[in-house]
Amino acid sequence: MAFRLEEFKKTTRKGAADAPAALYPHQIKDKKVLSRLEIAIRHFDGSVGRRRRDLDAQAMVDFFGDPRLARGIVACLTRFYRFETPDFPQMVGREAASRLTDAGLNGAREVRALTYAVVNDKHHGFLTEADRAACYGELGARFCLTAQQWDVLLHLDAEENQLLTRLGAVPKPVDIVALYNFHSLETTLRRATQVLLAGLVLTPTDAADIRALGRALGVKAVVSGDKVTLSFPEATEANMLLPRRTVGLSRCLLHLVEAYATRATLGSVETVLAGRKFRFLLSTDALKVLGMSIKPSEEKPHFKRRFEAAQTLHKELLKLRAKGEGRSWKLKRLPEPMVAAGSVTLPDFTLTRGGTVLPIWTHKKLAAADVLAQAEASAQDLFAVPEQVLPAVPGDVRALCDRAAAEGMVRTAEARRILHLLDESPLIEWIRQAADPRVRYIPGVGLCSSDMITAIHGEPPINTARNA
Repeated sequence: MAFRLEEFKKTTRKGAADAPAALYPHQIKDKKVLSRLEIAIRHFDGSVGRRRRDLDAQAMVDFFGDPRLARGIVACLTRFYRFETPDFPQMVGREAASRLTDAGLNGAREVRALTYAVVNDKHHGFLTEADRAACYGELGARFCLTAQQWDVLLHLDAEENQLLTRLGAVPKPVDIVALYNFHSLETTLRRATQVLLAGLVLTPTDAADIRALGRALGVKAVVSGDKVTLSFPEATEANMLLPRRTVGLSRCLLHLVEAYATRATLGSVETVLAGRKFRFLLSTDALKVLGMSIKPSEEKPHFKRRFEAAQTLHKELLKLRAKGEGRSWKLKRLPEPMVAAGSVTLPDFTLTRGGTVLPIWTHKKLAAADVLAQAEASAQDLFAVPEQVLPAVPGDVRALCDRAAAEGMVRTAEARRILHLLDESPLIEWIRQAADPRVRYIPGVGLCSSDMITAIHGEPPINTARNA
């Protein structure tokens, strides 16, 4: 996942007369950023379930202060969070959704088609503001829906109505840092025209295997002594302008770094950004970010056999899909690297279904039927609806509930300061999830004890889970 140029923070220095400028992709090294990232993750996690139009896109930029850095971090967070179009059961319940499905209305597009047909037939193709509620009410009444619910279903697939969802567990700040640093370097590689690695210890067999790796990825690999030069067979302008076409060069380098790079390995990258040529030096720190092992494996990778096995498996999986087997899985060849703190892995395939991603490596020959069977076995417990699908309530929030119950109230401004929140919406969600009968949150005022609410209104304590 290379950053877009507006997300890519970098520093450049002018080179000699004929030499390209030096490029320094930004790397997050300051540990103080981890605390800010934790707050950013809390903000994202507290916004799960909210519509896109209700979220402040500028809040993250204002928080980090640097627009490119903020956009890059948000791009990394999209590996764990994404916006999805809600389905009918989420909006109108299962029974009403079932009635709509039985009538052939499976999505917002079908609802609009029916609405347009009725408007054309009964209102001469134009619906005034005064007639809209009555028309929508008549249409919704067929399915026991109100006019407002029908209006919501009409525009359910609009981008602004998408809901933020989380994929998997809550990310850790160190993993976001690893993702950012990796993709910052990968942005340079995706736009590279030539890459040089020096200081490799290679045998003639290794050299032949590296050339086979280059051919499999559409890259020209030239091995000369302890040096490997990677380039395109034809360095065209298209390769420079379309970074997705250069994924083979980036992938080839990552395989070499994973298999052969050591502390003595150095390199350089010639790249093009916005029509300008740059040169980036691959230092030991950069190679570590790209996946250089501290202790390379003594077992050689055998790239040729690996890619031949991957090609065979790919054909077999496609044949099974043509027969109707495994169609629920989405197959991707040469997927994005899997990056976490301290590790970079390069699967040959991924099988994706829903929010589940299963990596596949073809270091040895695999049968397609066995791969699908193992995928089903691995995922059989992953597709059940979890008991708790909402984000976990932080311990600091529960401590605030205890304090409010003891002291009577904790004001909104103080709660936001303690929790490092950009706005109060995550706090409202956490209090609702906590369902603590001792407290109730009043937006814009603070977290109040139920006894205080009772004393003010003379009413019995209110259930926070329903009214927070």
